[in-house]
Amino acid sequence: MRDDHIVGRPVRVKFREMLGPSKENQPRRGLSAYQIEWVSGLDDRADLVRIEDIAIDPIGRIQKKKRIDAGPLESEDIDIQSVLVRAGDLVLTTQGPPFKCAVADEGNEGLMISENIIAVTLLPGCSAEYVASYLNSPLGQNELKKYASGSTHVVRISPKALLDIEICLPREGMGSEVFQLFRTYYEYERLLSEEREARMRIMDALLCVGRGGRL
Repeated sequence: MRDDHIVGRPVRVKFREMLGPSKENQPRRGLSAYQIEWVSGLDDRADLVRIEDIAIDPIGRIQKKKRIDAGPLESEDIDIQSVLVRAGDLVLTTQGPPFKCAVADEGNEGLMISENIIAVTLLPGCSAEYVASYLNSPLGQNELKKYASGSTHVVRISPKALLDIEICLPREGMGSEVFQLFRTYYEYERLLSEEREARMRIMDALLCVGRGGRL
């Protein structure tokens, strides 16, 4: 019997289809430790996002914010712009388990990614929030592991292999509505996280005063 409530079947697409054919849309790898040494002024002028800076509970977000202006970093051998995070980017750790996926917000703009992280900019109409939630889910983690390689305890996924993973999208005709719900959920959780962090800073300051320190 046909269920009239079902709009269409779930859609599965290759990750590459959400990025487009342009070279600029391909996954961008972070700087290796060797490359970091060649970037002039990196320690003083830019912050580096590492695996431990990415949280996935309750949403995928980069906990580190841009505290220092990256400025016009220059290097003859490294494309600096390719390793800078842009607001709305999907940021994925390449080492697991677990693989961690986050969506960069305005506060992360200009941060650099480390060698164990990949950043991508999805095509307009795709939802980074939805994809991050899917990849952080058990279904997404199993899909990533299928294309990863390594030992039992440490596995890695390459930018090339990442392009071949499949993303399960909402049923046909429901994508826009579902994507908007995920965007709203992410915005709400970010506000809650910022409030919690502000409360912790206030509590730390009060404890400091209580111990005889100064604000």
